[in-house]
Amino acid sequence: AVTGASSAVSIFGVANLGAFGTVSLSNNTVRGNTSTATTGGFTGVTNQGAVTGTLTMDNNKIGDATAGAVTFSAATSGSVNGITNTAGAATTVSITGNDIRGIVHSVAGTSAHNYIANTAAATTLTVASNTFTNLNVNTTGTTTFISMTYTGTASAVKNVTGNSIVTAFNRGGASGSTLLITDNGSTVTGANSNVLNNNFSNMTVTGTSTITGINLTDGGTAPTKTITGNTFNNWTAGTGTINAINVTYWNGVSALSNNTITNITNQGTLTGITMGSTVSTATSIAVASNTITNLSSTGTGGSVTGITCSNASPLISFTNNTISTLSSTGASSSVVGLAVSSATSTTASGNTISGLTASGATSPTVTGMSVSSGTLANFTGNNINGLSNAGATSRLTRGILVSGGTTVNVRANKIYNITNSGASTATATLSGISLTGGTTVNTFNNYVGDLKAPAANANEVIRGISVTTTSSSTTQNVSYNTIHLTASSTGTNFGTSGIFHTTSATATTATLNMRNNIINNASVKSGTGLTVAYRRSSTTLTNYGSASNNNLVYAGTASASNLLFYDGTNSDQTLA
Repeated sequence: AVTGASSAVSIFGVANLGAFGTVSLSNNTVRGNTSTATTGGFTGVTNQGAVTGTLTMDNNKIGDATAGAVTFSAATSGSVNGITNTAGAATTVSITGNDIRGIVHSVAGTSAHNYIANTAAATTLTVASNTFTNLNVNTTGTTTFISMTYTGTASAVKNVTGNSIVTAFNRGGASGSTLLITDNGSTVTGANSNVLNNNFSNMTVTGTSTITGINLTDGGTAPTKTITGNTFNNWTAGTGTINAINVTYWNGVSALSNNTITNITNQGTLTGITMGSTVSTATSIAVASNTITNLSSTGTGGSVTGITCSNASPLISFTNNTISTLSSTGASSSVVGLAVSSATSTTASGNTISGLTASGATSPTVTGMSVSSGTLANFTGNNINGLSNAGATSRLTRGILVSGGTTVNVRANKIYNITNSGASTATATLSGISLTGGTTVNTFNNYVGDLKAPAANANEVIRGISVTTTSSSTTQNVSYNTIHLTASSTGTNFGTSGIFHTTSATATTATLNMRNNIINNASVKSGTGLTVAYRRSSTTLTNYGSASNNNLVYAGTASASNLLFYDGTNSDQTLA
C-alpha cells in the first residue's frame, strides 16, 4: 500500500523499464493504495521497456476482496491505469486473466481511466478472460476498459476474447465517454482483428455521458475484422449517445455475427450496430444472426436504430438478424430497424424486424428497413411486423422504404401488423412499402397486409404500396405482390389505397409497370374517404407503363366509395 501521495505524485505498483527479450509481469497483487493527489494518478502494472520477444502480463489483481486498488481522497485529474504496455515491439503480448476492482474517487475527479491498454507494437496481442469487478467510478474523464490502439503490420493479429464485467459498472461523472473495447490504430491489409465472446453487461452512466461498446476504427488500409459472440446487456444512461458496436475500415473476409445487444435505455440517440463508410475494401462482410432487442430512448428521447450501414464494400450480407422492441418517445425522433446506404452489392435476407415503436408528440417516424443510395441492394425474404406509431400530427410509418439506389430488388418480404394509433389528420402516413426513389426498383412477390390506423382522420391514410418518386429516367416494376387491407377508423374521414402512384406527364419519369398483383382492399371508409384498389395522383397516364397487365383488383362491393381505380376525377367501380 502507498498512502498520502502529494498533489503531483503518481503511484506505480509494478513496472518494467528494461529492454529485455522476454518479460513476465504476472501474478502480482496491487491493492490498498490511497492518494491525496490532485494531478497525480495511479498505474497498477506497466511495461515501459523495449521488450522484443514475449511479454506476459497475466493473472494480476489490481485490487482484490481484501482491499481495492486505489482510493483518491481529493479531486484528481491524474490518469488512472490498470495494466498497460506502452513500449517495445514484442513478438507476442499476453494480457490474460487479470482482475481490476476497487478504484474509488471519494471526491469527484476528472481522471481518464484506462483499465487495460496496449499501445505498443505487437505481432500477436491477446487480451483475454480479464474481469472488471463491480467498479464504481466517480470521474468525468474518458473511461476505457480495453484499448489496443497501435499500428499492426500485415502479419499482426489482435485478439480480444472472453473479457467481462463482473456484477456491475457504475460511472458517477455526469459527462465524458465510456469505451469498452477500442482500437484507433492504422493497421494495414493482411492483419486480423478479432473481438470474440466478450460480455459487458449491467452498466450505468449518468448525465450526458456516452457509451460506445466496441469501437474499431483501426485501419490504414485496414485489417480483416471478426466481431462475434459478444454480449451487451442492461445498460442505462442519461441523455448521452449510446452506440453498442461501431466499426469502420473494413477489409478482407470480415464478419459481424451472433452478437447480442439487449435491454439498453437512454434519453438520447441509441444505435445497436454502426458500420461506417471509411475504407470499403472488404471482399465480403457477413452480418448474421445478431440479436438486437429492447433498445429504448425515453423522456425527451432520440432516434433509435438497430443496424445502420454506409459501407460500400463489394459484398455485404445481412442475414437472419433479429431486431425487435426498439422504441423512442422523442417528439420528432426516428425508429429504424435496418438502414442501408452506399450499397455496392448489399443483400438483406431472412431478417426479422418487429416491435418498433414511436410515441413522440409531433412527427416521429418508424421504418422497418430502408435503402437510400448505392449500386445494388436486395431486400429478400424478410419478416417485418408489429410496427407502431402514435405520433399526433405528421407521423410517418413504412415497412420498407426505398429512397435511392441504382438497382433495388424488394422481393418475397412479409410486411404486416403495422399500426398508426394516434388521431392524426395527415395524408398517407402509413405504407407497407414506400418507393420514393431509385433508378430501377423491382418490387416482386411481397405480401402486405393488416395495416391499421384506427383513429386517423384523413381522406387517404393507408397505402399498401406507395410509389411517389418523381425522378426522371426511372422505372418502378411492381409485380406478383399480394396486398390485403381491412382497415377502419373512428375518424370523421378515412380512406385507403392498395397501390398508389404519383403521375407525370413524362413517360420515363417514375414509369410504373404493374403486373400480376393481387390487390384486395376490404377496408371500411369513413366520411369523404374512399376505399380504392389502385389510385393515381391525377388523370395523367403518361408514366403508366404499357407493360402493365393481369392485375387482380378488389375494393369491396362496388359503390361510389369502393373503387377499383381512382385518380381524383375518374371513379371506376368496375372494369366494364
